[in-house]
Amino acid sequence: MSWSGVVEEPIELPDGRKLKTSLKPCSWLAKEVRKSEHKMDKVQAAAHMVTRAAEHGGPMIFAQMGMMQAGPSPP
Repeated sequence: MSWSGVVEEPIELPDGRKLKTSLKPCSWLAKEVRKSEHKMDKVQAAAHMVTRAAEHGGPMIFAQMGMMQAGPSPP
C-alpha cells in the first residue's frame, strides 16, 4: 500500500468522518491532536500503526484503534 492509496477499510473518526487514504490519518493526527500531545505514547503509537499499514501492509484495524485512542482530548 502506498501513502496515497485507498485503504481496504476506511478509518472512522470519533465524529463519524471516514478517512479513505493512508495519508489522511497522519494529516488528521497532526491537525486535530494538540501539539503538546504529539509526543504522547498513544499518539506516537497511532502514527506508527498508520505508517506500518501504509508502508508495509500492516493491519488497518490496529491503525483505526490507535486513531480512536489518540483522538483529540476535550478542551
